[in-house]
Amino acid sequence: MHRLDTLASQGANHLIQKILIAVVLLIVASFLYQKGTDNDFTDKRPAVREIAATKQFEAELPESKEDEIVETDELAMSELDRKRAQMKKNALNTTGLTDAEMDGELRFAKDIMSGGESTERVLSDWYSDNLDAHGADEANFRLGLALHASSWEEQKKLVAERESALGATGSGIYDQLLLDLGVSHGQIPFEEIKALYDRGAMIPEDIAYTLAANGRSDLIVQLSQSRLLANPNYEQPAIGKNAIGALIEHATYFPADYQSPQDARKAIGALIAAGVVPVSVNGGIDPLDDALAHISAQNFEIKYAIAQRLLEHGVPIEQSHRELVSMLPAGAQRQKLEELLGGQ
Repeated sequence: MHRLDTLASQGANHLIQKILIAVVLLIVASFLYQKGTDNDFTDKRPAVREIAATKQFEAELPESKEDEIVETDELAMSELDRKRAQMKKNALNTTGLTDAEMDGELRFAKDIMSGGESTERVLSDWYSDNLDAHGADEANFRLGLALHASSWEEQKKLVAERESALGATGSGIYDQLLLDLGVSHGQIPFEEIKALYDRGAMIPEDIAYTLAANGRSDLIVQLSQSRLLANPNYEQPAIGKNAIGALIEHATYFPADYQSPQDARKAIGALIAAGVVPVSVNGGIDPLDDALAHISAQNFEIKYAIAQRLLEHGVPIEQSHRELVSMLPAGAQRQKLEELLGGQ
């Protein structure tokens, strides 16, 4: 447990906080989507992104309306509420959870995302599960590999040491795990993705979504140019959010990762050029909704630039977009967005 205590003590660091979020979401997904006794990260990766993306449900829905919104006659709803209800309905249908179970898991995920009390307990439970399934050596190795996701070189070093200890140096037995972890944290260089692919590791179908969730539009472009991006427009089935939605969410919570609003504009443009379509195909929340939601003093300029770029591409303005702007406090930010939408 010393390893877990060390992790908790570093939670204030910005980079470590993001790594912890990704690791813990990976762990939470294992409880919801486990398909056997093997705790291989490869089985859980798609579920991780569904949990990460659907975390916004509870934040967006007023507490008093969480249950009401799904059952209300759509004709009585605002357009924004209708989209939220559709998004949640899609998630319920995909996961097979009940409405109450979904709300509980979202509250649980929100607590983890905010560094709440659930974090260390989940890490401890997950470590115990790996201990039972694989033994102490393998459990310690996998936990160490995940918690060193901030350094790709350190991950490669740990894998090399593990293969050597097993008498399997250069065998590539951990290539898929290494690729999946590197992608899920956005730390892996393109050359290493290509090398692992050439050795037989499979590029995940949702790699565009995952890299975008880490703000790595540059890697998506390189994959596209090298024809290694089989499905650039992959959407998380539970909510219909693709790489553009994932990138906007990343910009919402980590605006400091973008040096300027122009960088955010370029990132959206790069995804569009790579084949990602800025729409929602299931009638739920769309990218412009994402751009106009959860606006703060820290992310306003970044999100305004993203909204501008989407409108320049031709994304249509819908009633839900105007509703989101009308919910902002009166002031310069709201006026600027009203002028942006009003000029279209």
